[in-house]
Amino acid sequence: MALSTALRKAEKESVKVTYKDIIFRGKDDKIKNLTLVVKPIKTLTTNLYNIFLIIFLIDRNESNINLNSNINTISELNTNIAEIDRERINLLEQELSDTKSNLQEMVEEVETSNEELQATNEELLASNEELQSTNEELQSVNEELHTVNVEYQEKIEEVASVNSYLENLIDSTEIGTIFLDKNLHIRKFTPSVKKFFNIIESDVGRSISHFNITFGEEKDKSFLDTLNTVLETGNSFEKEILHGEDTWYLKRLNPFIDSNKNIDGVVISFVDITPLKLLELEMDNKNIFLQKVIDVMPNILYIFNQETQSNEFVNKDIFKYLEYTKEEILAFKENLMPSLLHPEDFKKMIIHFKNLSKSKENEVLEFEYRIKHKNGEYRWFLSQDTLFQKIEGTNKIKHIGVATDITQLKESQVILENKVLERTKELKVAEKKYHKLYDSAPDMFASVNPKNGKIIECNQTLLNKIGFSRNEVIGMHIIDLYHKDYKQDAKEAFNTFVKTGKVTNKELKINKKDSGAIDVNLNVSSVKDKNGNILYNTSSWRDITDIKNVLSELEELTYVSTHDIKAPINNISSFISLLKEDNTIKNSNSVEAINWIEKNIKNANSTLENLISVAKARTLVLDNFKKIDIESSYKLILPILKDKFKIDEIEISADFKACKTVVFSEPYVNSMLQNVLNNAIKYRSLDRNLKIEVKSFSTKNFDCISISDNGIGIDLKEHENHVFGLFKRASDVKEGSGLALYLIKKILEKTGGKIEVESKLGEGSTFTLYFNNKN
Repeated sequence: MALSTALRKAEKESVKVTYKDIIFRGKDDKIKNLTLVVKPIKTLTTNLYNIFLIIFLIDRNESNINLNSNINTISELNTNIAEIDRERINLLEQELSDTKSNLQEMVEEVETSNEELQATNEELLASNEELQSTNEELQSVNEELHTVNVEYQEKIEEVASVNSYLENLIDSTEIGTIFLDKNLHIRKFTPSVKKFFNIIESDVGRSISHFNITFGEEKDKSFLDTLNTVLETGNSFEKEILHGEDTWYLKRLNPFIDSNKNIDGVVISFVDITPLKLLELEMDNKNIFLQKVIDVMPNILYIFNQETQSNEFVNKDIFKYLEYTKEEILAFKENLMPSLLHPEDFKKMIIHFKNLSKSKENEVLEFEYRIKHKNGEYRWFLSQDTLFQKIEGTNKIKHIGVATDITQLKESQVILENKVLERTKELKVAEKKYHKLYDSAPDMFASVNPKNGKIIECNQTLLNKIGFSRNEVIGMHIIDLYHKDYKQDAKEAFNTFVKTGKVTNKELKINKKDSGAIDVNLNVSSVKDKNGNILYNTSSWRDITDIKNVLSELEELTYVSTHDIKAPINNISSFISLLKEDNTIKNSNSVEAINWIEKNIKNANSTLENLISVAKARTLVLDNFKKIDIESSYKLILPILKDKFKIDEIEISADFKACKTVVFSEPYVNSMLQNVLNNAIKYRSLDRNLKIEVKSFSTKNFDCISISDNGIGIDLKEHENHVFGLFKRASDVKEGSGLALYLIKKILEKTGGKIEVESKLGEGSTFTLYFNNKN
């Protein structure tokens, strides 16, 4: 207590503090007297703490005071201790007051610091929000940079693709081209240029002067002079040259312009114009021929300008034809046409000119008129006119026409009219003969109303073949005549007839009245009016039942023949295998010959296998029809595809909810699904991951399975006829026989089904299998 009080007082007042007569009990239970001295020591102002010197002085003379022996002494000591305690209490109270004051100041300082910390916290929050916003902006900038990077990558790929296209274009073009630099050194050339120069790849970088070139140059001017002229002036140079005896080329020298519009070389190109030269010669001959025809033709050929009301070209003067002199024609002045043209025909001529102005291109308008001959008689003319050229800035035209003197024709018309009645009687007799021939023809004939599809006429052969009476057939809808399995094909044929007016070689089957059916080949022809409307038509059915039987026998013969041919091929293949095992054959030419023979034997075997497949497809009899679960078939072929392709890398989805089953022969359904999926995987695009979607659905007459992919696709405009053709292929990207889709088509068509394809080049394809649900 005394020590702490002394320390506080010394610190507060910065003076030495001395407390005397401090009584305390020692370890030996004796009362001892102590003097305490506390003195502050001066230190540097930079020190954080004060330093005090504390001295304890023990009075040795009073150290043996016995507490139990002298009570008076203890009392005196207690009195001294009480005084010291009072003094200490006063000091403690003073120190407590100071401590309260200091505490109050500290509380205020803490509150001030708290407010400052709160303000600092708010500033930190604001800074944090700004940093968050900045972070989002940086993220956005990063995304934009990523997008720009992707775009640049795409641009680089596009540039690479364009370069590839240009390389392929240069290599595949038939135009011989050499690119020279400023020094006339070869930069690049196309393969076609080898027709003109003995040039090889190692010649790139050589000067063109190293080659002896004199194609079409003047005697006093070399090829190099011409090249230098093109470099200096920037003007192109063209000249037709004869190479050899019968080959013409157009030689072009053009300046090579760089991106800065500067001349950086010369481009030499040689274009084969032999066909044009031959065409030019042919045109010259035709022009000579045409001019001779115009000169000798009896008709008057003219080009009439409606604006100037005069002929710009005429091969014969019509007025000389009418025996007028030039002076007599000039004397009519502006009254020429009104004076010479028949009054009734002058107004018709004005209407004719207006109709020509409104006519369509290649439309021919005829106009009959009369012109007065010098002898006073009118002669008849027929003009056949068509639009030649529209005169700019006006509603007038130039028309080209042929005028024919039809006076004798008109005179003969009266005679002909008298013969018409007589001829009419003869036609009636001929009509009877025609009907007899029509009825007795070996083919079946009928005429059909294109609007409602009902039969309006037929021959007796048709009635005899199908067993119906004429009254039963006339008025019958044409579709009702066909066998139920061919009605859909018949409807398609009828729609084709309505649209185009004709049907060619359509194999169908028509019913007999009693029972059975006839295999027929349908052909339809028609006559249309100017507007394209069908005036009348004839449908002919040729009985091909016997022909189909013969074809069946031929297919069987093909099947047997291919098997017979296969035996010697197998023997040759076995012999080649023995030769390959013979180690004594080491000559490279012999080994190469053996390999070549083996390769061709494999090709022959493959061809024979394909022919056997075709023969089987043509003579195939499908049976064992049953309901097949599509999903089960799909799951059955997936392991087969896994063994052949890495389909784990392919995204395949399947949905068979809309149509769960088809009625067909199960092995063929599995084979068709496998072949179409196999093609989808084989013709995948290397630019993206392959996705295949398999789904089923139903229509009115069909249960369908469609297989869609995002592969390389097919250009149907160019290859539509190749997709399902025998040994035809729509793409050469992968090897194949061109047989699978043909066989699928034949198998489906045998049961009234079909296969269709929708495709876009570069996007993918969808093949749809249609199974006849009437089976």
